[in-house]
Amino acid sequence: MNILYMKENQLYLSACIISLVAFFICAYYVFKKNTLDYKCVIIIVLGLLSLSKSIEYYEKHIFKLSTRN
Repeated sequence: MNILYMKENQLYLSACIISLVAFFICAYYVFKKNTLDYKCVIIIVLGLLSLSKSIEYYEKHIFKLSTRN
């Protein structure tokens, strides 16, 4: 049963990593495409959104570590 138990700060760190991977996938797609059309603009916006969520989750992870929750 201890394998399934994760602390809240570990969940935030996992969400941070997943969001960061999504940002890198979006960045790879935009750099590989080399054109700026409406599809790339949508991908850029989604990439920036995932980067901001990654930073937000990392801040929550650090806060939970400092408060020992």
